[in-house]
Amino acid sequence: MRGRRRFAFFVGSAAVLGRIRKRAGTATLPGDLNALHKNRSDACFACVGYDSGMDPKTLTIAEFQKHISDRYEKVDRERGTPKTFMWFCEEFGELATALMNDDRANLEEEFADVVAWLCTLANINDVNLAEAIAKKYLGEKKPEGHK
Repeated sequence: MRGRRRFAFFVGSAAVLGRIRKRAGTATLPGDLNALHKNRSDACFACVGYDSGMDPKTLTIAEFQKHISDRYEKVDRERGTPKTFMWFCEEFGELATALMNDDRANLEEEFADVVAWLCTLANINDVNLAEAIAKKYLGEKKPEGHK
């Protein structure tokens, strides 16, 4: 797939995943924040304010991954990788939608959500993202593939 067709596929996939999850009763959709908070013991990423101990200008990937782990890992591990991956896919689809619109605030929120859910997936699969990134992209050998 190329360009807009691939983009539309991802947006459509996220919508389908949301409908599947809603029908299956596994979770409410992230767009309904009131219902979401009734069904989760923790706040969603879009509603969490700045942690006064973390400066966005100096924040590292490792610090953010630890922050996500400290706040959410118990619930995330209980949910498991398959369901967490579905949440990640939905957030990825929401980012795809935001990229097609002119709402800068929403675009930033969706990028943040995708990174947060990526950290969640890494945490529950025992992957240190900073180490994985350094190993693949910061070494002397250039990564293979299209990057």
